[in-house]
Amino acid sequence: MTDSKFAAYIEAITFLERRLGTRTSYRTLEPFSFDATDIVAVNKAARRIAEFIGLGEYMFVVAVKSQEEGVGGNIDLHYGEPGAFVEVAQDAVKFEDAVLATLAHEITHKFLHIRDIPITPELNSQLDEEILTDITAVFLGLGKLMLRGCECKKVSTQEGVQGKVTTTETYRCGYLDRSQLSLVYLLVSAMRRIPAHVCEAGLHQDAVAALSECRRAHSPFLDTRWYERVEKSGGTIVPESLTKGVSVLQHPLAEMSRDLLFLQHCLGSIDSFLEQVHKRLYQSRRCLAGTPGNIEPDPCLRYLDTLQRAHEAALFEEELNAYLSKAKSYREALRKTAAVIETLVPSYNVPSLEFYRFVACKLCGKRLRLPENSSGLTAECPECHYRFKAITLKPEFAPSNRIRKMLVKLLSYWI
Repeated sequence: MTDSKFAAYIEAITFLERRLGTRTSYRTLEPFSFDATDIVAVNKAARRIAEFIGLGEYMFVVAVKSQEEGVGGNIDLHYGEPGAFVEVAQDAVKFEDAVLATLAHEITHKFLHIRDIPITPELNSQLDEEILTDITAVFLGLGKLMLRGCECKKVSTQEGVQGKVTTTETYRCGYLDRSQLSLVYLLVSAMRRIPAHVCEAGLHQDAVAALSECRRAHSPFLDTRWYERVEKSGGTIVPESLTKGVSVLQHPLAEMSRDLLFLQHCLGSIDSFLEQVHKRLYQSRRCLAGTPGNIEPDPCLRYLDTLQRAHEAALFEEELNAYLSKAKSYREALRKTAAVIETLVPSYNVPSLEFYRFVACKLCGKRLRLPENSSGLTAECPECHYRFKAITLKPEFAPSNRIRKMLVKLLSYWI
């Protein structure tokens, strides 16, 4: 459905918007041509990138040097110095886009260093510092350089003894692949309401295709109409399917609770599953409700917060489906087992109607006395105020003959 690090990307962009949003331009640096084999041209390119992100007063000295495998470049960072030395991998100079992407990443390191923004310690994130630097580069408007340069390919044809020989050279740099960069780039662009045609201008075919695939894969969260929904809802959007899913899930849970009361006399308790689900439902209140009276004034932050809530809701909806499936299986097993026991042991002391009126809160354990013969009332615990469905009707069990015979045979060994 979504990238496994989607929530971490939202967290990182939210952090950057809080720290830099009011001081960051919504402009994007358009890709430009230069001679990557000319070190003077490479240094001019570095200066152009530095000026774009507000580091025009700093000097960046770039050199081309062999790097470890998988490393596109590095930068020396020292406080108090008016510039920095940047190294670009020797293999990268064959591809000007790779050089630009490497410069964008390394100069962004200096930006974070100068601004004294220690990203990693301030984020409870699964992303390392290098990946967070890639995200910051996109946030600062260098996304097109990163998208074009993260994966490069050059095809050349030469005449050989046996005819034309075609050679394909490839080069990868950066810490996010093109699909991941596309997601970060589109999230930042959507947050800033940058139109699709502007996002794609200046990108080559492979990058545009990656953006299109990203939009398709993450369409629920990259819809440009989110802004309208955020404004109309006051900052909170609850998917209708999620609300319905909670309601649908509550009913089999209530039936399980009722049936379990009967089965506890002879089969023991399976309350752990119920407690787990109800606690998860209680914890999910963030997905189902906003924070009244605490509306974020920054529209970008409102957008990011709502998008994060929508992503949490989508993940929680998947949990609901899994819980519902398991709840139905448990319910069916309980009913079939109880029916066999009821038939096999006719002298069993069946609980009275009053017995089913007493229900324990699935969150805190508080015992509640509810109206009898109810097929689906909503109870609210006076202790923790958790609301859940409950059934106080006496259960009626009707197992199939095949199940009845099988369980009777099994239980007869112990009776």
